[in-house]
Amino acid sequence: MYIIWIEKHIHTLTDYMDESLVKESAVTTRNSICESYYPYTDMKESDREDLACPYKINCAGSTFLTIPYRSHRRRHDFYLQYMLGGELNVVLPQGERILHPGEMILYYPRTHIVYTNRTRETSYLWLHYTGSDAESLTKRCNLPSHTILSVGLGDKLHGNFRLLFRELMLKQSHWQDESNAHLIRILTDFARAVHLRGSGGKSVYPAQLSASLLWMHAHFHEKFPLNILSNMENLSESRYRALFTHWTGMPPSEYLSTLRIRRACELFLTTEMSVSAVAEECGYPDPLYFSRIFKKKMGVSPRAYKHN
Repeated sequence: MYIIWIEKHIHTLTDYMDESLVKESAVTTRNSICESYYPYTDMKESDREDLACPYKINCAGSTFLTIPYRSHRRRHDFYLQYMLGGELNVVLPQGERILHPGEMILYYPRTHIVYTNRTRETSYLWLHYTGSDAESLTKRCNLPSHTILSVGLGDKLHGNFRLLFRELMLKQSHWQDESNAHLIRILTDFARAVHLRGSGGKSVYPAQLSASLLWMHAHFHEKFPLNILSNMENLSESRYRALFTHWTGMPPSEYLSTLRIRRACELFLTTEMSVSAVAEECGYPDPLYFSRIFKKKMGVSPRAYKHN
């Protein structure tokens, strides 16, 4: 069943090419493939603005070109291209530019989309999406329209698309929600990649502190010195403390205390554990000291919080 569905959506590029190129390239079209995934059987749904839901995938796929190809159109949804190989000439407001492997470009709704392939073999992944929250998400990710962004080549970025393709193909239970989750992941991972490469990979949160932060969240109930964290990031204690404070807004000791008190609140709300038992669970062997810290952060004593 699914194989038949896929075959119906593997197109030769004569379906998309500029008419002036079709005759010249007809012999080689079988070697150029557009692997497309359409969530809905009505193809008209693949190019529309839908504000009835937060996010919606109109269509997605991968394209491998070995023939001359030109696109000149305007769509009603967002269109994202992520280059894997070869080069595309893209027309931007400031003139014609080249899209290289490891770069992406995003076109906002109702804007002109003009590009041609420069190389004999050109491949890219693409995605069309819409929704009432699509624009705000895209802007929060700092992904402007008609702007070439360097994101690099990597299994994670490529894999996000493949996971999305799988959802659109199989349509298993809750596939729409899973597809939207993959859309958010694709955009946020691109945003992170742009930020990381733009900063030169230095002092970027959470990349610079990720190992120690993950460890702290898993071991917040334990007692450990600061150098355990700084050594994970290959930093001196003073440098680590400065970076940590800059990016989180608080020093490591206060961050750890916040994690512990947050966990204590969860336990008070969801269990019948005593104050001393919660204190022990959250890394405070002394219940009196725990009570002082808790009241300082929450404004009430643990007992009052528990009963109210």
